[in-house]
Amino acid sequence: MTTPIYGRKGCVHGEIFFKDASGEEGFMEQAFPQCLKCNTGILLPLSDYGRDGASIMYKAWVCNNPNCGFNLRIDNGEISTGRDITESYK
Repeated sequence: MTTPIYGRKGCVHGEIFFKDASGEEGFMEQAFPQCLKCNTGILLPLSDYGRDGASIMYKAWVCNNPNCGFNLRIDNGEISTGRDITESYK
């Protein structure tokens, strides 16, 4: 993994690993926004699957600073923040 590079104000540039539906793997350069709650972490996107199995990119964003805990979610078109982050046992 590469060291993050701070570019435009409020963004951190780095590489993320991906694996697509066809099984192809690789790294992709991406810019992540800085967390405005703690100003030290960066917001990382999380993806999920919908009821019909379709991929939902960027369903949630979470701060990577464990002392912060900021998160932003989209559920059925509604945006919510500050919910407790827990492990899913599905």
